[in-house]
Amino acid sequence: MGKVTIREVAKAAGVSISTVSRVASNAPNVAPEIRRRVQNTIDRLGYTPNIMGQKLSTHALQNVAVVIGRTMDQAFSGSGFIRMIEGISTKLTDLSYNAVLCTDSDPEKEKAHCLQLFRSGFVQGAVILGAYQEDALLTCLSDLKYPFVVIGFPSMHQSMDNRNYNTVETDDYKDCFSAANYLMEHGHRRIGLLHSSLQYRVNQMRAQGFLDALKQRGLEPVAQQEASYEKESIEHAASVLLAARPQAIFCTDDHKATVVLHTAQQQGLRVPEDISIM
Repeated sequence: MGKVTIREVAKAAGVSISTVSRVASNAPNVAPEIRRRVQNTIDRLGYTPNIMGQKLSTHALQNVAVVIGRTMDQAFSGSGFIRMIEGISTKLTDLSYNAVLCTDSDPEKEKAHCLQLFRSGFVQGAVILGAYQEDALLTCLSDLKYPFVVIGFPSMHQSMDNRNYNTVETDDYKDCFSAANYLMEHGHRRIGLLHSSLQYRVNQMRAQGFLDALKQRGLEPVAQQEASYEKESIEHAASVLLAARPQAIFCTDDHKATVVLHTAQQQGLRVPEDISIM
């Protein structure tokens, strides 16, 4: 026997489909006698309402898109993203919302997917992780007045105080500028740089802060490498940097620094006696 439909319940109870829907959703505008009759019919036939359909019809969905401008492998190979996603999901659950994860390394596909979710009513807001340097998605969401927040500082053409959307951010440029100065104040002049893809604003700001600090003192990196979050990619970059015999290596995230540390130790280098890693 197939699943009982709302139309069958309405016919058996002698009422309209909308009346069955109101009773099933416990809406107040139903006469007591009709409510009893419909509820008895629901119980007798074993009707189960389509909760998703009800929520769509009443605009009661509580979903927030968590948009990550990376593939799943890229997103989950770095512990930083995992911790952020965990924090977002935990807070949304506390507020009775659901996290809808969206990942795509193609900015146009990412934008189309996110806009489709908003326009369909399936999501009521978005958290954007890892925005691109020039992110068309942010412009679209802002123009359409969809609610969203960005984790990170996405545009190099806007000041920290001149934007029409909300962000949660740290000053990556200033932090890395300070880190480079710390290394130079401890006597290091031959410093290598290891960073992630510069198509993402956060990585570009971190690398630029480091480079500008060196430039201010008339220096350049003894070597510079880009790596993904995959261990093999970082190990290769670390080997190239170590071959340049630097006094220190600056990494733009903890995951890379950990792999560089292990690679240096495998080559017989002592940290920090032979080389410093930040």
